[in-house]
Amino acid sequence: MESLTERVAAVRARARGKVEEWRVRRPSVDHLIRTVRRYQLQSGDRLAGAVTYFAFLSFFPLLALSYAVLGYVVATSEPTREALQRAVAERLPGIASQLDLAAIAGAKATAGIIGLLGLLYAGLGALDALRGALRQMAMDTTAPANFFVSKLRDLASIVMLGVTLIASVGVAGLATAATDRVLDFVFGGDSLLATLGLRGAGVAASMAADWLMFLILLGWVG
Repeated sequence: MESLTERVAAVRARARGKVEEWRVRRPSVDHLIRTVRRYQLQSGDRLAGAVTYFAFLSFFPLLALSYAVLGYVVATSEPTREALQRAVAERLPGIASQLDLAAIAGAKATAGIIGLLGLLYAGLGALDALRGALRQMAMDTTAPANFFVSKLRDLASIVMLGVTLIASVGVAGLATAATDRVLDFVFGGDSLLATLGLRGAGVAASMAADWLMFLILLGWVG
């Protein structure tokens, strides 16, 4: 009588045989399995962690930049400052008396410089980690580019990604507004087809922007 270990080994052998059969019959399955193995052999989890570290680190410089933008707004626009004070008083009545808008306006330059420097460091670090990850995944053995050339390319990539992101938001908004007007004119505002078409247009615009950013990262950074 077969032992439990022998039964488990037999089941595993049959499963491996079935998988190998699928790999021969279906190239897509074979491609998927080889992709997963490449990812594991090249320590894909660690490479992804390195990129994620710098990407998460950029969150804090963005907060500093947001603080700086708020400082410039309250320093240059009296109506905006009054509207902000009213909004804080309505939403957070306990904090409104402690919020010193004059101090925020006075710290705008320092916060902006710190935010820009921090964002530059985190962005360049993320792109450098991404380039290293792409080279390792592709098993690229060619000599890397000059340090200064690489940093200039990374800086250009950051600018292109920022412009692409801002443009994608604008294009998505315009596409959604235009689609909304067209569908409302043709089918009426309460039409189910108009609602689905509007959502589909927004999703399509977002996917197009994501695909463009992916091409920039893969083609320019890699």
